[in-house]
Amino acid sequence: MTMTARELQNVSKHLSKTHRERGAAFVWPAFVQQAERIGRLIVTGKINPDDAVDLFADHATTYGLEQDSVMQVLALFREAEKTRSEGKKPNGDGAHVSDGKAVPELEVINIRAWQGVEPKERAWIVRNMIPARNVTLLTGQGGVGKTLLMQQMSAATVLGKDWVGELPEPVPCFSSRRKTTKTKCITVISISRATMA
Repeated sequence: MTMTARELQNVSKHLSKTHRERGAAFVWPAFVQQAERIGRLIVTGKINPDDAVDLFADHATTYGLEQDSVMQVLALFREAEKTRSEGKKPNGDGAHVSDGKAVPELEVINIRAWQGVEPKERAWIVRNMIPARNVTLLTGQGGVGKTLLMQQMSAATVLGKDWVGELPEPVPCFSSRRKTTKTKCITVISISRATMA
């Protein structure tokens, strides 16, 4: 049995098992996952795209999958074949294609396992305003006081003092500017003195 035949037979087995054990609702995600895997094999030249298109089209009919969505998936096979025939690697450098080595499949996460499980409480720097360990964006027109507000928060955070009615978590703080001016230093000293009062 050729690699193409073996791989495509594995697709059939996987889709049939998914339908039998998990139900029709899980066939589409399995279909897409298998299509991604076969697409990677088409790019590396290990599978004939015509065979893959025929098999996936048959399975789409068998499992009653929406034809428009299926056609989009099958178009990916043609794109994979084009990529292979032009000698290109997908997505620029092709770092995710390991030149003939098996590419690991993405892990499927069963979100049903989350049912009834309480999520961990979110960590905050400033409760309900600035989450910990996340990027936070502060926007506004120029000259309205964004920098001053953040300087005040930095001082309050380091010193463990109140800031706009909230008590920030005391954490180390680092601030950097390309130019440090005498005015900025005086502002930080003034904030620190006001916060200490």
